[in-house]
Amino acid sequence: MATEEQQQLSAFVKKVHHMLRSEARKVGVNEAWKEHCSKSDILQEYAVSMQKLASEFWEQNAEDGSKSAQSRIKWVVQKCVHYFYEGEREKRRNKEKERIKKIECSENFVEGCAESVKDLVSLSEHLQTETEQLKLLDVGSCYNPFKIYPIFKVVPVDLAPALPDVYICDFLNLNVVENAKEMELRGTCIRELPSNAFDVVVFSLLLEYFPCPKQRYLCVCKAYDLLKVEGLLFIVTPDSKHSTANAPLMKSWRIVLAELGFSRIYYEKLPHIHCMTFRKDINPEITKQWASYELSKQGKVQSNSELNIPQDFQEILDECSGEMETKNARTNYDDENLAQMFSHLPCDPE
Repeated sequence: MATEEQQQLSAFVKKVHHMLRSEARKVGVNEAWKEHCSKSDILQEYAVSMQKLASEFWEQNAEDGSKSAQSRIKWVVQKCVHYFYEGEREKRRNKEKERIKKIECSENFVEGCAESVKDLVSLSEHLQTETEQLKLLDVGSCYNPFKIYPIFKVVPVDLAPALPDVYICDFLNLNVVENAKEMELRGTCIRELPSNAFDVVVFSLLLEYFPCPKQRYLCVCKAYDLLKVEGLLFIVTPDSKHSTANAPLMKSWRIVLAELGFSRIYYEKLPHIHCMTFRKDINPEITKQWASYELSKQGKVQSNSELNIPQDFQEILDECSGEMETKNARTNYDDENLAQMFSHLPCDPE
């Protein structure tokens, strides 16, 4: 059971999220975000609260064998070891090459694909198979939890870091620079990073911070540009409901990311979080075709390029009923019905 301090810290974090979402409705997303970034006192208190929650409560609970909580950090590390050092990347690569060969002559294959199968196979054979250190970009890092793992060369960034070894960065307004020869990090702030520079990008408890589905989508687009081919994007998002309650939303995320060229290779619903791993495929047309097929089954042509979270649908319900806050606690059954009711909204109709 959560201690009083943990409850107070969690309440403050949720309050900040609610304030930002409320302001976004009143003055618009861009203006609300700009105003939010200027509130240094609130941002710093938020950073301290998140650090205490993560390091003093969540990770300790994960170490306690009598509790069901599991470490989101260790989950990411374990999947990186499995993928990069235990042969999973090569298996995925070979599987993708076989899929490319099968659809090359298919009448359904997308015309104008940038590379032929021969070029793609050649590219995959020259991709790095051994890595001394994985370059990891931790977005919303707070206190740089990955620094203790020697397999990573970490670039930790946060809007308001809790510790001085984390760079200050507004990821929404980060500039991704193409054809940059190398990554130069100077000072305490980062305003730009080179494309195709990272083996791993981590969004741990990050996307739900943003009040707008389009902002979350912009983040995953930037992650795609920042990752090397065959790099991994980790998304950890909170959800204390049972595993199927928000399944339609998680499926919509998978489709939206597939349209960018990401394939989901790991997924696990832990007691309080969804843990997902997406691979930047060699040929993005493979996953795009899968996304197109899934959307066609729903009678849709394409998604609306948004990443929705349960709070988005709760706000729609509140506005329809004339309420801006939920006064009574909702049950698991209520939340499951809510997600199912609006599960069609992440995609545009045909």
